[in-house]
Amino acid sequence: MSNIKLFLIFAALILLQILVVSNIYIYNKISPYIYIMFIIIIPARMNRNLVMFLAFLSGLIIDGFYNTGGIHAASSTFVAFLRPKFLTILESRFDNETIEMPTAKYVGVKFFIYYAGTIVLIHNILIYSLELFHLKSFIYNFWLVIANSAISLLLILLIDYLFRKEK
Repeated sequence: MSNIKLFLIFAALILLQILVVSNIYIYNKISPYIYIMFIIIIPARMNRNLVMFLAFLSGLIIDGFYNTGGIHAASSTFVAFLRPKFLTILESRFDNETIEMPTAKYVGVKFFIYYAGTIVLIHNILIYSLELFHLKSFIYNFWLVIANSAISLLLILLIDYLFRKEK
């Protein structure tokens, strides 16, 4: 994948998050995060430090527009740090084939849902833990994480499906 294509995906997801998805609020609490799709689908063999930098940058940009003081930057960087572990597990399911780009097209919908769902869930756990952590409302926060993760994952799957090129 070319650097220009990666930049366009990065910019498109950030702009889509800021201009469209940031205006979606369900019950005034749930707002999906699709910008992490970039972290999910970035090529598997890309330099780990570059992936973490791009994750930090995407989170920092979102923090700037959401006024969240580094929560997205921290969460995005952490899931980028964990991403190689999930890719190793994913590649082991394909007999250690090199996965160029971990999208539903390359790894199949089932494995993509497991892989992307895990990253989205961890990302949302971190965001809600850093933003709303109260032991009194643990169950409420738990359901917010689950609902936000499910909606975010559905939107990511929809975007992946819409832009998938069939050969």
